[in-house]
Amino acid sequence: MQARHTLSGKAPSSQPLAGKIAAGVILILIAAFFFFARLPVENIAKQKAALKQASALSINLRAPLPDFAQIQDVQKRKEAFFQFLLPLIHHANQEILAARERIRSIQEQIPLQKLSTADALWLALVAEHYRVPADNGFDTEFFNTLLRRVDIVPPSLVLAQAATESGWGTSRFAREGNNLFGEYCYASGCGIVPSRRNPGARHEIARFQSPYDAILGYMTNLNRHDSYHSFRKYREQARLGNEPIRGEQLAEGLIRYSERGQAYIHQIQSMIRYNDLAHLDEPLVADTWVSQASSN
Repeated sequence: MQARHTLSGKAPSSQPLAGKIAAGVILILIAAFFFFARLPVENIAKQKAALKQASALSINLRAPLPDFAQIQDVQKRKEAFFQFLLPLIHHANQEILAARERIRSIQEQIPLQKLSTADALWLALVAEHYRVPADNGFDTEFFNTLLRRVDIVPPSLVLAQAATESGWGTSRFAREGNNLFGEYCYASGCGIVPSRRNPGARHEIARFQSPYDAILGYMTNLNRHDSYHSFRKYREQARLGNEPIRGEQLAEGLIRYSERGQAYIHQIQSMIRYNDLAHLDEPLVADTWVSQASSN
């Protein structure tokens, strides 16, 4: 039988096209294996870090607050509110965890007398931000206090308080000043003057550049203000017991967040339960929600 010829004049291979493709894929995989096997470990770590950074860049940290009042369906408004805030909450917590990891690393270096000038300066700035005195230097008590303050705030708690304090993002202070957590400031002109402020009172409702800034301010407030010492103790106990950090449990430490006291705590805990927010405190679940929200 006469051989068939292609347009190029060459006889086609008797090997099926699928076989060619499979063989090519195998060769590529083998080549990739030997290539990556020769890469130094630090290069692979850099690649992972770059991927994480690229993922973070997909979140717009300066995104303005959506007009949630335009969403008439209550359930859809809730979902939109949660999906807007959760990636920002997750990013803020990642930043805190990165700082916490660096603090632990520095703590391990001190006994070995390997503390660099850059690390010492960074540590001093973090301590100042979280209002941790270093009168006795970087001793054990200093690190214990700092690590008690530099830690995450569970997403379920952040979402429940944001929804409660801002009326699901529709309050005047949320719309005009991105204030989602009812935080005060006390310098004249620092924020928005409440229309029902008592005579002689000087507080204003703090104004933030973005919802993300409001989240950072809220987390800093819980992590360093004396009023929330018990909040931080509940969290520390969970850490020491190797237990998950749960918003419903940590809400017990918010007795001084509102003049309503225990009634406010019960409201926040009910908000977490009613809206099924507790599962968002699981890291894998939070990551999934962030991915979904970023793709929408």
